[in-house]
Amino acid sequence: MSTDAGRRVLVIDDTQAIHADYKKILEPSATAPVELDTLASALFGAASVPAPSVTSSVALACAQQGEEGVDLCKRALQRGERFGLAFVDMRMPPGWDGLRTIAELWKIDPALEVVLCSAYSDHPYEEIVRELGATDRLLILKKPFDSIEIVQLVKSLGAKWDLEREREAHIQNLSREVAERTRELSERVKELASTNTKLGEAVRATEVASRARDEFLTVVTHELRTPLTAILGYAELIADAHASPEIDEHARILRTNGEHLLTLINDVLDLSRIEAGAMPIEMLPCSPRAIAEDVGALLGPRARAKGLDFAVRAQSGFPECIVTDPTRLRQILINLAGNAIKFTEQGGVELALGFDERAGTIAAAVRDTGIGLSAEQRARLFQPFTQADATTARRFGGTGLGLSITHRLAELLGGTIDVESELGRGSTFRVELPLSRGAPGVAPALPTLSASVPDPSKRPLEGARVLVVDDARDVQKLVRTFLERAGATVEVALDGVAGLAAARAGEANIDLLLLDMMMPGLDGYDVARKLRAEGFRRPIVAMTAHATRGDLPECLEAGCDVSIGKPVDRARLIERCVELLARAAAKRA
Repeated sequence: MSTDAGRRVLVIDDTQAIHADYKKILEPSATAPVELDTLASALFGAASVPAPSVTSSVALACAQQGEEGVDLCKRALQRGERFGLAFVDMRMPPGWDGLRTIAELWKIDPALEVVLCSAYSDHPYEEIVRELGATDRLLILKKPFDSIEIVQLVKSLGAKWDLEREREAHIQNLSREVAERTRELSERVKELASTNTKLGEAVRATEVASRARDEFLTVVTHELRTPLTAILGYAELIADAHASPEIDEHARILRTNGEHLLTLINDVLDLSRIEAGAMPIEMLPCSPRAIAEDVGALLGPRARAKGLDFAVRAQSGFPECIVTDPTRLRQILINLAGNAIKFTEQGGVELALGFDERAGTIAAAVRDTGIGLSAEQRARLFQPFTQADATTARRFGGTGLGLSITHRLAELLGGTIDVESELGRGSTFRVELPLSRGAPGVAPALPTLSASVPDPSKRPLEGARVLVVDDARDVQKLVRTFLERAGATVEVALDGVAGLAAARAGEANIDLLLLDMMMPGLDGYDVARKLRAEGFRRPIVAMTAHATRGDLPECLEAGCDVSIGKPVDRARLIERCVELLARAAAKRA
């Protein structure tokens, strides 16, 4: 017969007759259930479940001494048949008394429900609590007891024991679930920690790669632009000499091809910067109309040399000042207008500016009457290194980078670019940018792209004393020639250490310092910082080929007054020198 643990009852009493009473109450024979029925009816009413059905599953074990009862409890635990309830007599000579027996039972099974049975009052409740502790697992039953009391205790304490076990099982299940969840969370935490570590390593590797890329681009830019400075500059000097028409033509060819190479270098470096997310964007108040007119002044002669018309137009009421990156906007317009001229043989090119106040956009449309594009060509037009077809590349040249760069630049400025074209009937490229108005009158003056070379006979730098520090001898000699033909007296130094020493020793005899920023050993940034820290007050012009870095802020931080890029433009160089010398003279006055 299967018996719930809560219905396994242990009786420990030194009187055999008491054992018989418990058996009579808790293990009635199947042929004589009348007494228990009567008791159950008296307690629960006629409709209650008969006593035999209530008590028939009780398993009873009896012991006469405490030691024997404890042994029965041990063996029951070993069999996995633990008792749920024990009735323990208080006095059981000659062995343990009830208090000692209960204490030993609880050492074996702390969850055992116990009823202490006593006919005497020589152990007050306070003493029992002191001996056994305050607990809800102990009840005191005074002898003689009624049968119905035993039935009630077995039922109620058995049910309590069962509920306690269910609670324990539930707690164990919850504990297992918590442990499992904790283990899973711990594994997740370890996985996340590992992932974070890997991400951190990846970020550091990316940063290292980014720095390496920037350094590589810096070196490549310097190494490419520095010799181009010499190529373009000496071609200009040769042309100035007007030795013969043939030599003039040779100089023109040399300069044209040098400028083409410079454009190619700029395009490749720009694409590298854009792909790396390193293209500097500086949003400033500027005048799109002035930029467009400047582009027209630059490219108009090229168009007219091909017999083409070139016009710049602006919609009535076009904003005089917006906020965007003027350098990138100018680059976009030069690329689009330059392409239009290149691919147009007859007719003309128009650069038209418009705006839509409600849409909050401005637009620059470049229209041409050139060769046009097919639908297939338009679909891949803005991909890098892509031209209409191989025939176009052979006929017109170029790398196919210009439009890809223009597309990326428009996106960097928050705008879009699209094209309308039909093969053989020309094209219209339209760039739309956000209309973010700048304050009227605050558009900065933009350096012109079409500045003419100053007339050497005017000698605008007459009397100026200039120190040029550059480790590239050819560039140093070229810059010296530019300055001397403009009237300046020039000293030179071939590296940062020599330049620093010359500036320190001869500040009183120097009006202006031209400083190459990338030199081995002590570079231009260090030279400028050291001089400014020592109180050097003369203007410093930074010459830099690091177009990938947007050097102007770094040059200014080092103590330079202005920055000019390589290849060095003679007009820009002379203009900057004149401006700085005038400013310095005004301060001294």
